[in-house]
Amino acid sequence: MILSKKNLKQIDIDFILNEKIQNEKLNETLIVVPTNRKVRSLKRELISLSPNGATANLHIHTLSTLSLSIFKLTNLSEFFLLDDATAVVLLNKAFHKIKPTYFANYQDEVPAGTLDRIKNVISEYKRNGVSPDLLYEQAKNLTGSEKNKANDIAKIYADYFNECSQNNLFEIGDIYKFLNELSDKDFQKAFDELFNEVNFVLVNGFDEFSNPEIELLNRISECREDFFIQFDYYKYNPALFGHLDECFSKFEKRGFKEITDLSESQNLHFHSVIREKLFDFQKHKPQSVNEKIFIVNPATPEKEIEFIAKEIKRLLFEEKVQPEKICVAFNLISEHSKVVRDIFTEYGLPFNLTDRFALSESQPIIALINLLEIIENNFFYKNIFRTLSGRWIELDGIDLSNLLQVASNLKITAGYNNWIESIDNALEEIKNLNEDDERNFLPEENYLKAKEDIISIAEMLNPFKSKLTVDEFRNELDNLIVRLQLIPKAINDHKDYAEKNVRAITSFVQTVHNLFELMRIELGEKPKHSVSFYLKNIKTALQFARYNLREKIDSGILVTSINEIRGLNFDYLFIGGMTDGEFPTRYQPEIFLSGSFRKEDYKHILEERYHFYQALCAVKKVLYLTYPNSDERKQFTASTFIKDLKNVINTLEINAGNYDKLIASEKELLSAINKNDLNSDQVNQNLIEAGFNPENILEDIKIDELRIQNPFDEIPYNGFLSEQLSKESLEKLKALSDRTYSATQLEEYAKCPFQYFLRRILLIETIEEPTEEIEAFELGSIIHSILYTFYKTIKEQKRKIENCSEEEFAEFVQLIFSIARKKTEHIKFSSPYSFFEYEKIFGINGNIKHSILYKFLEEERKDKEGFEPLFFEISFGKRTNSSIEVKLNEINFSGKIDRIDVNEEDKLYQVIDYKLSGRKPTREDFNLGISLQLPLYLYASKLLLKAEFKKEYQPASAEIYSLKIFNEEFGRKIAHNLPGRKFTQEDYLKASEDLIKIFEEVVPKYIDNIRKGVFNLSLLEKREDKVCGFCEFSSICRIRELG
Repeated sequence: MILSKKNLKQIDIDFILNEKIQNEKLNETLIVVPTNRKVRSLKRELISLSPNGATANLHIHTLSTLSLSIFKLTNLSEFFLLDDATAVVLLNKAFHKIKPTYFANYQDEVPAGTLDRIKNVISEYKRNGVSPDLLYEQAKNLTGSEKNKANDIAKIYADYFNECSQNNLFEIGDIYKFLNELSDKDFQKAFDELFNEVNFVLVNGFDEFSNPEIELLNRISECREDFFIQFDYYKYNPALFGHLDECFSKFEKRGFKEITDLSESQNLHFHSVIREKLFDFQKHKPQSVNEKIFIVNPATPEKEIEFIAKEIKRLLFEEKVQPEKICVAFNLISEHSKVVRDIFTEYGLPFNLTDRFALSESQPIIALINLLEIIENNFFYKNIFRTLSGRWIELDGIDLSNLLQVASNLKITAGYNNWIESIDNALEEIKNLNEDDERNFLPEENYLKAKEDIISIAEMLNPFKSKLTVDEFRNELDNLIVRLQLIPKAINDHKDYAEKNVRAITSFVQTVHNLFELMRIELGEKPKHSVSFYLKNIKTALQFARYNLREKIDSGILVTSINEIRGLNFDYLFIGGMTDGEFPTRYQPEIFLSGSFRKEDYKHILEERYHFYQALCAVKKVLYLTYPNSDERKQFTASTFIKDLKNVINTLEINAGNYDKLIASEKELLSAINKNDLNSDQVNQNLIEAGFNPENILEDIKIDELRIQNPFDEIPYNGFLSEQLSKESLEKLKALSDRTYSATQLEEYAKCPFQYFLRRILLIETIEEPTEEIEAFELGSIIHSILYTFYKTIKEQKRKIENCSEEEFAEFVQLIFSIARKKTEHIKFSSPYSFFEYEKIFGINGNIKHSILYKFLEEERKDKEGFEPLFFEISFGKRTNSSIEVKLNEINFSGKIDRIDVNEEDKLYQVIDYKLSGRKPTREDFNLGISLQLPLYLYASKLLLKAEFKKEYQPASAEIYSLKIFNEEFGRKIAHNLPGRKFTQEDYLKASEDLIKIFEEVVPKYIDNIRKGVFNLSLLEKREDKVCGFCEFSSICRIRELG
């Protein structure tokens, strides 16, 4: 229908507009539409219809831009226009100024979601002309928490309202209020000055108007007689249009009358049927219409998007439809945008996705904020690594990997001075290292480089160290963005991301400049503030700042929200996500709207129905309604709107499963093609024309089949590289295999050659984040150091703890704890976890008898049956700078044996390995040749003792010394590969010799395989338990493909 104050019974709007176009008088027309997208679309349409494809002085506005234009002409004082981001910053301040009752728990930090909702509520109050005083009045009628909540929101609104008034800060609701309070003369004057040549005003495409908007339109209608509102409303179908009754009534009260609309667009059969009958609760015989309507039920949300993409591709290639004639719309676009973006890109479809992006999630912006947070958080390591680990902030010469190693090594988590002092202390300690010092230092050059890099970072951020005025901070931030070359980097980024990142950076600059302008108005130009103050406000603003990509006109399929297609038309329209809960969405009352201002459930469903109706009116030829069946979490129910539509219009079904076999992308082609297909000359010719090499594809298929069917066959694609390696590569492998091997390296290869290849050949590594907490391996190192120094001291004193007296035992207790205190002086035990580790050393709850050290002394006091602890922390091999070499078949080994106990009379020895976990290797692990530490130590000890005493000593046992304080098995446990339960000393002797033999047999095979380039996946039956389950390379390994 048409609403106007003019006394007419009927009017043809289309005819009038066509006359204006043909007579080149479009400058006499003002058209007001609901969205900026409609403005752009209508401008293109009118220009294309104009003679010679050109026209001048088009007056097409949204209600907001029209109001702002009149406002700028009539408001003579300086003002600031609030956007979402600056409004939220202001609102956040108001939140902290009042003394809330309902929101008392939010005094320190208001959750972003709460702030966003209250901001939207207050903006809606303003748009509808609701004042704080009116809220206070409403609150009087409420009780309990509802009353407290209403009063708190009224207080926040009042403070926010006053701040806006005092500083000339305006939102669109404030602009409406200002314009509606203007005198008739001033309003008429401003309108005439802007639109002097306009004699015809059309308001088109809106669904509902607020009270201030109705009043504003009423004022404009007084300025021009030919003022018409094209209002899509049908009073005889209240189940669809009932929520507009009040709006219609308000226009009637202001003198507007209903006029019959003769426009062709308003009299299409399809539109008439759904306008009159959709949702009316009557049983109808479905009618046939010119438009085709398909209902599609794909299996999953992903399959839904795949169907849409494949059908669009069919339309483009088979039916030669232009991309801009196609639209894909969702009620909740954000739920689908990622999948749409991925699948449409994979299928090579040109598209314009109008989803708005959160500025706070933009990678260059995150990197910039992290950089500034380095200063705010005093060089907190996470800010440093978050900043420099990405590609946006590049500081010449910074070695990030080394910084992380040094931070982890020295337990540096924050503090610029702490970084410098810790590194200086480490450098000083390296100069004064004692031979028994157990601290695990990095090479000196690592510390020097780390210090140089920290100083470089500090110099870059130096301008932000001191307090700055608003203008000073803004200038320094602008300079930093230029210095970091963020815009050039974004422009030269990958074509898929360049525009998005450029838009993000320019939107950020605009947002913070608006924010700084607001701060300057509020705070003045002279006060200075810290970087923390500015960052807090910037981060608050960024949570609510959004940006989108510029629409590429007529260059792709439009993918957008239902709201954005109001008033637009498309030949082919896909409405996805047609499930209950998404369209219609479930009613969720806005808990921060008070009393009578709350929207009721019935009004919500009426609005959702109307939005569906508006979307249906956008289709000209073919409509597809799609809804998925289920995802991994739940089953979906088809939208009730589909059932309602089928009640009045004949629809058709499409089986989405038939589209699964269609190939629409390179990925799908390569996944679907098999060897038999490549026997066809036609298929090969098609592949060649598409840019593929059939021979390469066939070879890839054969390789994949080999890897899947025979994953452990000795072929290059399964890690057996020798046949394919060049002479140069084989020589490099041999050079690598001539290295000195530790037990850890040997065990890695034994368990999984591929893991060894990644870690030891390709040198891929994961670096742990630094922590102030003492870690298990560090606790082990400290304990080892304490026990070593204890035994070294009593040996020098020629004392023994075995079978000692009570008095001597007390002296040993005093000695070992004094050593422990000295060894732990530099360790931080600040966290609850690390303090517990401290108590393990010094005594749980301060009781030394409940400590590892005390229990150790009790164990050592026992009779050792002729064995005496003689050697402690014995290093061997070139890597340890030891003069003692341990070899087997020219293979060099290195390691450190915790302790060797010797029985000189029987020429026997015991190898002892301290373990905090207490876990000893299993018989199976020894026999499989994957537990090699104790066998290596037995082998090495034999050579060491022979070199020391010039005599042969036999291995009596290999033992794990459990230091697990809460385990009843604290103490020594013999590790062996013997079957059964009861064993003699002779059995242990034989078992120890067997372990050495296993070592001598398997290790040369491993080294030989490394030289040959054998790096297959783990062959262990229990590989998930023994290696795969905790492998750090699982994300790049194909073992799970094999089951």
